[in-house]
Amino acid sequence: ADGALFSEVSYDMLGDKSKDKRVKKINKKISKTGFEVDKKNSGRDVLTLYNPKTNEVHIAHRGTDPTRWKDLRADVAIATGKTKHNKEFKKRHKKTEQALDAYPSAKATGSGHSYGAASIYTTVLASDKAQERFHTVHTYNAGATIFDKKEEQRVRSDPDKKKKVNKIVNHHRVNNDVISASMTVNKPLGKMNT
Repeated sequence: ADGALFSEVSYDMLGDKSKDKRVKKINKKISKTGFEVDKKNSGRDVLTLYNPKTNEVHIAHRGTDPTRWKDLRADVAIATGKTKHNKEFKKRHKKTEQALDAYPSAKATGSGHSYGAASIYTTVLASDKAQERFHTVHTYNAGATIFDKKEEQRVRSDPDKKKKVNKIVNHHRVNNDVISASMTVNKPLGKMNT
């Protein structure tokens, strides 16, 4: 349940207020969860939250901001299945691994909505570290493609990796959502909940 909230508040990292103000706003919205923003490992695209009581880290990837050209370029990469070479996907992948490294003993979970769902899913596919560390990842109306992604082909061809990813990833989509519709044609790894 918190995954959806954390995906939602990741959008609050946008805006022209100072980072401190944005972080404060998010901490207020998630105060009941026990998690708080890790300012050092959070930015406009990747939000890292930590719960010191339970030693859990949650990494949320933000979805598309239609006013940002690089987000729209990433959306095109999703639609064409070319996320492997997209700069934004690589940056998010790297930031996710850095956040996981910052909490080596923590139970790690992740989430994302739309483009953020596509980027966290792609990170799990492409990163051995993410496959080792993530306990669960929830995607919400993930940006998807009918084309095969290189990252997915690599995991499908390795039974151990495929088993890990299938265990970790849970996709959630609303029935008439256009963005995630191609998931019904080119089924991603993981569990699908419509």
